[in-house]
Amino acid sequence: MRAIAAASRASVVAMLLLALSLGVPAWAAAAKSSAKAPQTPPAPQTDEEPGHPAIPEPPEPPMPPDLPHPPDGAHLDVGGYTLRAGQTHVGDLLKAGPSVSIEGMQKGDVYAGGPLIQITGVVDGDAFLGGTEVSITGEVKKSVRVGATNTRVDGTVGGNLQCAGAQVTIGRNARIRGNLTVYSSQLLFEGKVDGAFKFKGGTATVAGKVGSNAEITADSIEIDPGAHIDGNLDYQTRERLGDDVKKVVAGKVSYNERRADDEDESDEKPSRLRKSFGVTSWVAFLTASFLFGCAMIAIFRRHEEEVVGTIRRDPLRCFGIGFVSVLVTIAVCLSGILLITIPFIAMYGIAYLILWYLARVPVALWLGRTMLRPLNLSVGPYLALLAGLIPLHLLFAIPYFGFLVHWILVPLLGIGAMLTMYLGYRQTQRAATVAAVPTPDLPPAAPLAS
Repeated sequence: MRAIAAASRASVVAMLLLALSLGVPAWAAAAKSSAKAPQTPPAPQTDEEPGHPAIPEPPEPPMPPDLPHPPDGAHLDVGGYTLRAGQTHVGDLLKAGPSVSIEGMQKGDVYAGGPLIQITGVVDGDAFLGGTEVSITGEVKKSVRVGATNTRVDGTVGGNLQCAGAQVTIGRNARIRGNLTVYSSQLLFEGKVDGAFKFKGGTATVAGKVGSNAEITADSIEIDPGAHIDGNLDYQTRERLGDDVKKVVAGKVSYNERRADDEDESDEKPSRLRKSFGVTSWVAFLTASFLFGCAMIAIFRRHEEEVVGTIRRDPLRCFGIGFVSVLVTIAVCLSGILLITIPFIAMYGIAYLILWYLARVPVALWLGRTMLRPLNLSVGPYLALLAGLIPLHLLFAIPYFGFLVHWILVPLLGIGAMLTMYLGYRQTQRAATVAAVPTPDLPPAAPLAS
């Protein structure tokens, strides 16, 4: 029976630990209205007895200070980040928001995420970009890695360019001094790449110039007569290209027929599966995490600042408490030797797995607020959550290291923060309960018999 009670309490605790919040606007409004409410002075004493002095009235308690007014939404700038033309930023730049625009000189690497990212200036470093719309018409002196729905490059890239998304356009003014690698549904290549060119996806239109070998794997390939490939062309598609393609290729042309029902390619199925798990899945997982986080913030609206503050004050302690929760979970699962405890252990396991997934929400909130704090913007938790989830999911996509961050570091840190907050809340509740219990009056002692 002790195992049943322990498993039941553990499952309830695991479900309660999903509490995060969005601040306390309702409390602030109530406190503000009560602070500004007029105070009715007590009625003066009129029933004084003759010959006795009047008892002075006790002083009124001091009025609580007015709470600060929230910033006016009409003047609150949450439009993202812009490095204006003529300005220079020294050091790496890590930004996330509705829009990120680099118009001036950025001396360092750029890590940017958001719906709209534009680089019209100069980046003296590498660029790691993720979002919906990405446009590069300026110059990036080193390599660029982009994961976006729509990507357009019409500027200069000093190193390699790697793009993944639904649609990629390499404009006529684009110049890639390194290699070009694209994974997308549609590609329009009209620029110039000094190195090798590699494409895998749906439809590829090549009208630019390639300084080395080209490797294209697509359902449909179109080679413009104005294109030129200085090296070899190795392509794989459903239909062979015409002999005119040899006029634009300086080296050899190799063709491999692409068959959807080829059973001899069974050893390539795992790699194809991993390739299909690309940008579309990344966006889907990011959206799911954001929606679940919004639901948690909307339901539980009292503990967001406490959880974020816990991570900010002592992240190592949160990580340690999260690791202890794993050991407790293992001990609870080992108690399943009794058939009667199996349903309770199953409930606990499901609750803990849900908690393990949602633990990224407090970590994303903490990361988002940390990133947005230098901008001096008073943003809500929804924007902070989105700003933190984007770099987290970018880290999740890194091989090996992303697995470690995704399934170990982030869950342990988030679970530890929620456990710390919950235990502190319980301790406060117990102290309040003990203080509220009245002390019983003892009866008078009986007189001693003489």
